[in-house]
Amino acid sequence: MSNQDAIDWRTPIQPAEITWYGDIPISRQFDEGYFSDTDPILEASVTYIQANRLVERFRSNQQVTIAELGFGFGLNFLLTAQLWQRTAPERSWLDYIAFELHPVTIIDLQKAYSHWPQLSVLGEELLASLPLPVPGYHLVSFEALRIRCLLVYGDARHYLPQLQAQIDCWFLDAFSPKRNFELWQPEIFSQISRLSHRHSTLSTYSVARTVKDGITAAGFHYRLLSATGRKRQRLVADGTEALAPKRKDSVKQSTAIIGSGVAGLCLARELQFRGYEVTLFDTAKTVGSGASGAPVAVVRPWLSKDLNLDAQWSLLCYLTALKYWSRSSRGSDRLLGQPLILRKKEGQDFRELLHNFPALRYLASLVREAITTQQMNLKTDQEDLCFPFGGWIHPRRLAHELFTELEEKCTFHFDHQLTQLIAVDSHWACQFKQKNERIFDQVIIANATGISQLKQTVQIPVQSIAGQINQISALPKENLQNGICQPGFLLPGNTNSWHLGATFEPDTLSVSQATEQLNTQFRKLFPDCDHSVIFEMQSYWRNARACTLDHLPLVGAAPNYYENTNISSGRGTKSTLADLTVHPNLYLFSGFGSRGFTTIPASANFLASLIDHTVSPWPKRLSERVNPGRFLLRQQQKR
Repeated sequence: MSNQDAIDWRTPIQPAEITWYGDIPISRQFDEGYFSDTDPILEASVTYIQANRLVERFRSNQQVTIAELGFGFGLNFLLTAQLWQRTAPERSWLDYIAFELHPVTIIDLQKAYSHWPQLSVLGEELLASLPLPVPGYHLVSFEALRIRCLLVYGDARHYLPQLQAQIDCWFLDAFSPKRNFELWQPEIFSQISRLSHRHSTLSTYSVARTVKDGITAAGFHYRLLSATGRKRQRLVADGTEALAPKRKDSVKQSTAIIGSGVAGLCLARELQFRGYEVTLFDTAKTVGSGASGAPVAVVRPWLSKDLNLDAQWSLLCYLTALKYWSRSSRGSDRLLGQPLILRKKEGQDFRELLHNFPALRYLASLVREAITTQQMNLKTDQEDLCFPFGGWIHPRRLAHELFTELEEKCTFHFDHQLTQLIAVDSHWACQFKQKNERIFDQVIIANATGISQLKQTVQIPVQSIAGQINQISALPKENLQNGICQPGFLLPGNTNSWHLGATFEPDTLSVSQATEQLNTQFRKLFPDCDHSVIFEMQSYWRNARACTLDHLPLVGAAPNYYENTNISSGRGTKSTLADLTVHPNLYLFSGFGSRGFTTIPASANFLASLIDHTVSPWPKRLSERVNPGRFLLRQQQKR
């Protein structure tokens, strides 16, 4: 299987090409209209909303998942969101998954929405939340509405097999099999069958024989009903006993998060929104005392020239982090969005990446050449690359901001050191150094290298890596406006200082040794400048970070090393992550190393979905990269 199988980065996203005939948009790619020329809202309401009995489903379920093949103008989503807003009970959540090969442009969406004043408010929210036109999974949360929308840009035949969900309702493509035959192929119906349950429903405009046969083969029983507008019939289908049983809605269990750094806080925020009762414990006396207390942190993807799975995961996390920190920021406390300058070597690698993977061409249109050294009056003409999607943040401020948001929604216990976890039936007894004991339904270890101190997780390879950031005096007459990366980073502070960082070294290195490393790094950033100018270190920050052997975090269920002595499923057959035994209701959220502020928000979304048994925001192949059982599996496969 190719490294590019998780996300198809070689096929660019082509926007929808539309010709308007009055109020009706016609797709030039498929030579068919997106909706009726009579009453599109009525037609969509009858064909999708009423056909899938959404009013009844919304009122009687705490969790509903809908999948749409062909997002188009988002009309079905807007009607569904409007109905959800009116009828869904409190603390319920809607997951809406939509696949789209050719996303409609903002201009065409705005033109359509101008004709639907009853949907204007929701339409504006959707327009403001649409992701960048790059392929893959994009999670958009409408928290006030309790709706999570997973938009998947690209060929559904590629991404459906990687979807991790159970679908209650299907809205099938409005374009007929004659116009868009790719979405009506047997492999599509096979995935519909895999992802459905016995109480799933399905509806579509199309009544072609291809559709009827495919739906029947997928395990549904269909019936034809009279349609509105110009169509005479429409198709509605119900799941049969041939499909899997419906999963029960998750029980909102009492949850302990060990660690109240940014990782623990972001995860607490996600679980609290989902209705979980969350209690956080930390050995420190306040938030932001560990690695989350760094004065600055860079938010950027780590990309390889071959865009391997790890790089794909990094890019997916990065796109999530941009929106997450923008949403969470307050005024000028955050500088995210200021362009980053990639120095010559990394700039060359990035140019090669853009050339090899045309689907990233949207990013290519946004980068530009930058003569960094001229901007800074330094004596070199080295050309660099300006990468505008990125920047830096102030972790300590964001940690306190998240704490303030959660202080009255979650319970916090500081100065509490977890010493032992004891399984009690299906619960966990948490014993602390202070001699008190608390019992929770589930526990999440998010305290960096603290996982090495527990019997259940001591064998997981995590090491403590020190990081140091120096605040240095600005060179005379210099005005650093952009952050500069690779090696390390140099970021503007106030008018009299810069931040130079960050080391990645053992705890045994002294402050002075780390400082010399940073000074050497500074000289590498500007190899041709006059180093006879001595800059002064004003202050420094130093702390430990948890890092794994492969530099990827631990996000998922904790593997049980004691019950996985031999997991081989037979001669000649390789064991898989699914073969591993895990500790029930024990999860890991650690090992983010020096890249946590780029990867934590998306990882929190993923782990919350795993705990809550809802739609995964990541393709299966990428979620396996951070599974905590990967190290145990590698040990087993070497035997």
